[in-house]
Amino acid sequence: MARQVVDSMSRPWTSSDYRDTYADRVNDLIEAKKIEARKNDKGFQPAAEPSAATNVSDLARRLGRSTASQRHSPQAAAPGLGSRVSRPP
Repeated sequence: MARQVVDSMSRPWTSSDYRDTYADRVNDLIEAKKIEARKNDKGFQPAAEPSAATNVSDLARRLGRSTASQRHSPQAAAPGLGSRVSRPP
């Protein structure tokens, strides 16, 4: 009986029976933005120039030296870590 129900509701696939409504909405949004840009006479606005590059490797090296010097200093240990970190006598 289930097969009869499925067979009675089944038919060959035809893509023209279906519409991609998501693509339609995206295209409508694009068109609306074009119209809005024309109304405001903004047109294409290139992005601002990126800021100058920084010397990240130098910063990383300084951070590494800073943390290394604190790692070897007993006074630099964070509060509460002493009970969890065992040090040789």
